[in-house]
Amino acid sequence: MGEARPTGSEAHPKGVMPSERDARTLRIRRPGAVRVLAASVAPFLILFAPFLGYAEYQHHGFQNADVAVFALILAGIALILGSAAARWPLVNVVVLAGLITFLVDIQARDPGLKRLGLLFIGLSLVLCVLRRHASRIVATAMLALVVALVLFPPRFEGATAVGPGAPAGREDLPLVVHVLLDELIGVEGLPADLTPRAFKEAMQAFFVERGFRLFGKAYSQYPMTIYSVPQFLNLAPAGYRDELVAPGPSDGTFRLTRNAYFERFARLGYAIKVHEPDYLYLCPDGLPASCRTYASRSLNVLDALDVPLRAKLSVVAGTYLVQSEVYSRTKNRYRAIRQHLAGVLPLPAWNWDLGIPTTASSMEMFEAVSEDLSKARAGTLVFAHILIPHSPYVYDGSCRPRPAKEWMERGDWDIGGGVVNVREGRSARYAAYLQQVACGQRQLARLLDSIPAPLRRDAVVIVQGDHGSRITMADPTTNARNAIGPSDVIDSYSTMFAVRSRWIPAGYDLEPASITCLLRSLVESDLHSTAGIAACSAPRFVYFLEDGKPSEAHHLPDFGTATATAAAAGPISATLRSWR
Repeated sequence: MGEARPTGSEAHPKGVMPSERDARTLRIRRPGAVRVLAASVAPFLILFAPFLGYAEYQHHGFQNADVAVFALILAGIALILGSAAARWPLVNVVVLAGLITFLVDIQARDPGLKRLGLLFIGLSLVLCVLRRHASRIVATAMLALVVALVLFPPRFEGATAVGPGAPAGREDLPLVVHVLLDELIGVEGLPADLTPRAFKEAMQAFFVERGFRLFGKAYSQYPMTIYSVPQFLNLAPAGYRDELVAPGPSDGTFRLTRNAYFERFARLGYAIKVHEPDYLYLCPDGLPASCRTYASRSLNVLDALDVPLRAKLSVVAGTYLVQSEVYSRTKNRYRAIRQHLAGVLPLPAWNWDLGIPTTASSMEMFEAVSEDLSKARAGTLVFAHILIPHSPYVYDGSCRPRPAKEWMERGDWDIGGGVVNVREGRSARYAAYLQQVACGQRQLARLLDSIPAPLRRDAVVIVQGDHGSRITMADPTTNARNAIGPSDVIDSYSTMFAVRSRWIPAGYDLEPASITCLLRSLVESDLHSTAGIAACSAPRFVYFLEDGKPSEAHHLPDFGTATATAAAAGPISATLRSWR
């Protein structure tokens, strides 16, 4: 007969019944889960506190799905780190020291890798001594920081604001509208091999048929806004003057210390209304003007874009992490390795993280300027600096947001060696850029149409760029002069200038002239003429730049092949008749 099976306690020599064993197993697992959660609190708060400060600073809070999801990702990372820290006390010390070092890295300006390394070692030693209480001490300190950030959120200086205002203008003066479209290349600067002929003709007709005198060969003497705008708004001669610009209210921003152009209009009795992005503040202290600043460098611009959550999350993560020196250096190092191994091992591009699409602020600005103009009165100067068609190229020709994977900056920074584009990349970027130019023209037409009919006949309108498209093969810097070709110079310096005044005949002008010279001739003639360009636009020099070095003057090569059209050539379109 078979052997009898043991029953009851005999089946379990230690006297533990199955139900008792299961209960004990549950009692063992539950404290384990609690320990993991407890070990995750400090890592989460260290990760969460600086991000909370960043979101508060950007006025882009947790009611936005992209911010909430990124916070959940931080929580997931904290749980992973906490599970390891709960098992190995030494790992807990390393995790806490590393995360605190990351916090300092992302908050401090240029901390330096050596100092960060020394900080990590010092923190590791201190936390090792306090290891039994390290998590509790760190969590308490971080919780206090979180509470402080909630109660006293950091202030974003670039938020929309309205200045002190200006006195009413003289009613006997015309309305003046001055629109600066950032990074808008001139008609003759458009590369013939990358620009459809119909596009160039339409761009020319857009202005001439609306009564503008369009200068197809206008150019800036500088390839950057921070150099170009202070020069022409101060009607300054060639040669950059440092005293015209000072640091702005927040990192990476600037302000004019003087604005001779606005001062002149104020003396004539104009009311001055300014719309500007939070990169370059155009209204110096004491200027009697109403200056409205728009947050172009804030995450809030994402609200204007109908794009998937994944794209917005890439912007939130990318703009937050790029504040870390370790992250930025790792990214740059990877790009250098990728370039070096391009012919041997094709590594994937590091392009998952996106910058703030500053161009998106343009739509809000166009709407606000149009509304301002619809209520405008004679004797007012309305000046608007709008970040379109500036990169990134976010909009198509109908001003619909492009898919985020198609957003492009003006260059491919993975190439290195002073080169910013290969031929295929330049071609793709120009195709996207031209669509954004078309979008800008569409919005500009709406803006012009908002001018009240009684003011249109005498209104003076100036539309200009500040430099070219800058979609170069190599940037015009002093240390890359041997790699620079004529197209690079034209891409960088050719820019838009068009003026509509009842005293200036409409037409297409091929006289090369700097935008500073053009504006100065207009001002000196009380907006009646541009004849003065013959005296101030030669010789044609532009300036190459390099950080920490004086600018170098170089001759601007001739460019463009079009022929000028007479002022009265061709029929005036119905659009022009209605606008007049």
